[in-house]
Amino acid sequence: MRHLHHIAIVVAALASGACHHRPIGHFGDGAFYHSHGHYRIRYGDGPDLLSERWELTNYTTDAAGRPDREIRRDLALDSSRVAGRGRSRPFRVPAADLVYRQRDGSAEIWARTLVLPAAWDGDHASTASVLHGWARVLADGHDEAGPPNANLQGAILANFGEAVIDGLPAHWVELDVVRDDHLERVTLVGVRPGGHRWRWGRRRSVPMLLVFGFSSTPGAHDEVRRDFERFVARVDIRPRG
Repeated sequence: MRHLHHIAIVVAALASGACHHRPIGHFGDGAFYHSHGHYRIRYGDGPDLLSERWELTNYTTDAAGRPDREIRRDLALDSSRVAGRGRSRPFRVPAADLVYRQRDGSAEIWARTLVLPAAWDGDHASTASVLHGWARVLADGHDEAGPPNANLQGAILANFGEAVIDGLPAHWVELDVVRDDHLERVTLVGVRPGGHRWRWGRRRSVPMLLVFGFSSTPGAHDEVRRDFERFVARVDIRPRG
């Protein structure tokens, strides 16, 4: 129950609009690089992370069609509640790193870096327990934990299991959700990013979790999964240090 409470803190408040904070990441030579340095995603066929069936929706594009500026939505967090100590100060983290929508609007693929409470450092909260707690939060109506821009009316955990991302142990959950009055299937895969921590200021840092996800109608989920698996297979977790 304590883990569930902390997950509710993590997804507590979304604020929209442009922010003058550290960039989420950049599209460099051969890959997208997160600005905190904990992972990159190599391009697939050509200079893109996904095929032309997919449109990147949280970046604008330049005249050549390349991503150039993020369209950012942030989670507003309380530093003392996340860090477990110190003065209460607001700080913001991006709600998502990358958000792709299938051009016909029928599916989404995304990547998120989830900031975890300090109490969940090391083995105190496994990836599986975080994801299952997240599923409970979704089921209770906190849709900030789900697909980007979600409007969920309910969620049921349908399946789960172990996975591997770039050689590191990962966990996945599959959910059936009611979104905008129709049924969707959502898969979330989480992995601890190589011991990296989310840092702000000079002294504060907390653990984090990389979460990749996709959503679609149940009948299209296996087809979308093929694109998603190719996307995640090109993730490189940067070793810390």
